[in-house]
Amino acid sequence: MLQLSLKQLTLRYTVIMLSLVIALSIISFISIKNLLDDNYQEKQLETLKIKAYNISVRLEFYRRILYRLAEENKTKDLIVFGDKNQAQLWAKEMQLLLPDSISVALFNDDGEILGQQKALRVGRLCYADLHRHINDTPFNKPPVHREDPAFAHFDLFNNVISNNENIGVLFASFRLSVLQALLGELTEQGQHLQLYTGDNKLIVETNHFVNHSSNNNILHTVNLPIKNSDWYLKAHIQQKKVTDILVYIGFTNAILFILLSFMLFVFSNRLVKTFSSDFKTIKNLLIGLKNNDIDTDNIHSKLSETEDIIIDIQHIAEDISESQQQLMKFSQCDDLTGLLNRRGFLQESTHCIDLAKRSIESTLILLDLDYFKQVNDNFGHATGDLILKTLASCIKSSTRTVDVSARIGGDEFSIILVKCSYEQAITWYQDISEDFQQQQKQKLNLPDEIRLCSLSAGYAGIEFDDKDISYAMSRADKALYAAKGAGRSNIQGYEIE
Repeated sequence: MLQLSLKQLTLRYTVIMLSLVIALSIISFISIKNLLDDNYQEKQLETLKIKAYNISVRLEFYRRILYRLAEENKTKDLIVFGDKNQAQLWAKEMQLLLPDSISVALFNDDGEILGQQKALRVGRLCYADLHRHINDTPFNKPPVHREDPAFAHFDLFNNVISNNENIGVLFASFRLSVLQALLGELTEQGQHLQLYTGDNKLIVETNHFVNHSSNNNILHTVNLPIKNSDWYLKAHIQQKKVTDILVYIGFTNAILFILLSFMLFVFSNRLVKTFSSDFKTIKNLLIGLKNNDIDTDNIHSKLSETEDIIIDIQHIAEDISESQQQLMKFSQCDDLTGLLNRRGFLQESTHCIDLAKRSIESTLILLDLDYFKQVNDNFGHATGDLILKTLASCIKSSTRTVDVSARIGGDEFSIILVKCSYEQAITWYQDISEDFQQQQKQKLNLPDEIRLCSLSAGYAGIEFDDKDISYAMSRADKALYAAKGAGRSNIQGYEIE
């Protein structure tokens, strides 16, 4: 296969481009009047629809970020368990990470802000809109506030859901300068674009009329709604001016051809050098990605296209990091039951130790299957695996997202019930024992004379002075041993006097 250098390709395409310029000059001379046809207005309308769509896409981009934050367990834990200082520190940190934001705050389901309203930059009007959102009272969405020009912004809200219940609201404000910049990028020559709220208040505008002071040559005005909002885009399209360019087109094209030939000759060499430099930069980045040592902070390309490639490489590195985190998560799960394994349990239990130090009561329960070995030996490992899966299913259906459950080995399971007293733990054990018996009868085809597996359990509270979960597990294990000694199929507790 014949290979060409970048310089040869540039020269070849330069010749092709010059040939195209000559051909297009001739064609343009003949068909210039056909380009100024009656479809101008229709074409402008189509482009305006795309611009309105781009604005809606930008809003949706911010909404997706808020949705992902609201879905994170840390966000939910801050609303349910965190104090206001923790929530305020988290909001400040998220505000620095959230693109173009000036404020981030968490509210509980009563509309109370978790933190200091002034420190989190939640204004009076923002606070009022938040309560309208909670109370489902109609208002302009997204709300816009321009009272302080230095902090002109619009607000977005996202409900925080846990166990199909609304536990609070995630609030964020974004600068109007973002919309101003976007509208500036979208506005073409001869267009005057204005973005309005649902109550006809101006948000931002750009004017690219040839003569800004004259509105006498407006061809038409159109209002386009912004999807998933009460906003609309108002566009004034300037009438296209027709000049007698046919008289000058031949002379102009001749001059342009000479200038273009000279510029292409000069820039082709420059382009080759630029591409070579940026390709070397990309090569170094790929080597860094291979070695897991990539740093794009101090790397600057000469071409915007290359900059996009650098950004893509950075995104790939982030995806690789996320995949590694997923692999770490899978390594902490039990393959058979889908519950946490011992490693995952020890990792997740650190959160419960922290809760105990904040005087939040939690109970650790150790479950052990009675008569499991007999069933496993007599009916095979497939039946034994089905019994383990059945118990895991019962555990999953009876625990909450804040609880921690795991298969820590063989037929032994460990569950931490958060904000659960000893009496509630006993009730939980009785319910799951009954459910487990029913599930075995439904799923296992065993003879009537065969004794079904039952559950022996030991429980112990997690104490504020426990350095790690092993202390509570030791106490619960002693209680489990007592339950086995008491005839199995019962629960015993280890209560510190």
